[in-house]
Amino acid sequence: MNMDAITAAGRSPGGRPARVVHSLTVRHAGLGVFCGFVVVMLAVSGAVLMAKTGEADQMTRLGPVTLLCGLLGALLIALRPRNPVGWCFFITGTMFMLGLVAEQYAICGLITSPGSLPGAEFALWLQIWIFAPALIFFAVLMPLYFPDGRLPSSRWRPVVWSALVLVAVTAIVAALTPRDAHLLDSGLGNPYGVPAVG
Repeated sequence: MNMDAITAAGRSPGGRPARVVHSLTVRHAGLGVFCGFVVVMLAVSGAVLMAKTGEADQMTRLGPVTLLCGLLGALLIALRPRNPVGWCFFITGTMFMLGLVAEQYAICGLITSPGSLPGAEFALWLQIWIFAPALIFFAVLMPLYFPDGRLPSSRWRPVVWSALVLVAVTAIVAALTPRDAHLLDSGLGNPYGVPAVG
C-alpha cells in the first residue's frame, strides 16, 4: 500500500490513526511554543530591570546567546520532544536567563534602590549558584545525546547518571558556600551560606 492509500485510509505510515498523529503534533508544537514563551518572558523581564539598574554588562554579553540557546531548545522540543538535545538547550538557556534576571533584580533591589523590591536577597542567592549546574547540561549531557537523541551505547548510561548527580551536587555546594556574590563591587556575599560548607 502506498503513502496516498495509507492517508486515504485515515492512518499514518506507522499504522496509527491520522487524527492521533495530528493531535500529538499539535501538542508538541504547543509545548515548544510554551517553552519559547518562558524564555522570551524572562528576557523581557531582564531587559526591563536592566533599564532600571543601568547595568548592562552581563546582560548584553550573555543575554543574546542565552536567548538563542533557549529558543533553539524550544524549537527542537516542538519538533522532537523526546530528543534530550532540545531539552538540554532549553534548560541551559532558561537557567542562564533566570540567573541574568536574578542578577538584575538583586542589583535593583539591593544596590540601585535598596528595599524597593521584595525577594531581592533570594535573587542574589539564586544568581550565585544557578550558572554552574546549567553548564553541565550543555557541556556534558547534550554532546552525549547529539544529534539523534540516543547514547552511543548503553555503557554511557552511568555517565548520564553521574552527570545528573553532579548537577545536584554542584547546585547544592554553590548554593550553600559562603562567598562573595560578585555583584558589581558591592561586597555582598551569599545570604544563605553555611560556614560548615565553605
